Amino acid sequence: MTHEANMSHTAVLHPQQCNSGAAERRAWVRYPCELSSSCQPVVANRSGRWSAKIRNISAGGIGICLDRRFELQTLLSIEVQQEGSESSVTFLARVMHVTRQEDGTWLLGCSLRHPLSDEDLKGLL
Repeated sequence: MTHEANMSHTAVLHPQQCNSGAAERRAWVRYPCELSSSCQPVVANRSGRWSAKIRNISAGGIGICLDRRFELQTLLSIEVQQEGSESSVTFLARVMHVTRQEDGTWLLGCSLRHPLSDEDLKGLL
């Protein structure tokens, strides 16, 4: 057996490739959306909220797009304005990946601290 046959090969998926086979390996179905939101890091002595758009959501994760980036593993408080209502819902989510978009914004893939129930997910969509 050659040295090459013994080597373990790991595939690296880039965000553009996630539309193919990677989607089937996800734990939850991701739903595209365009929800207005805002977010801020959950850190002492930080102030200010940043406007954001939720691009997709699943029971376990959320993809948000905004004008600034946050470091990996940052815990964010994400507030979502519910359509046709004055109320909002707030989630805690950890930044798992950050991708700069062509328009200069940042897409943050976040893992929700507490998974959403089917009812909560349907309520947002």
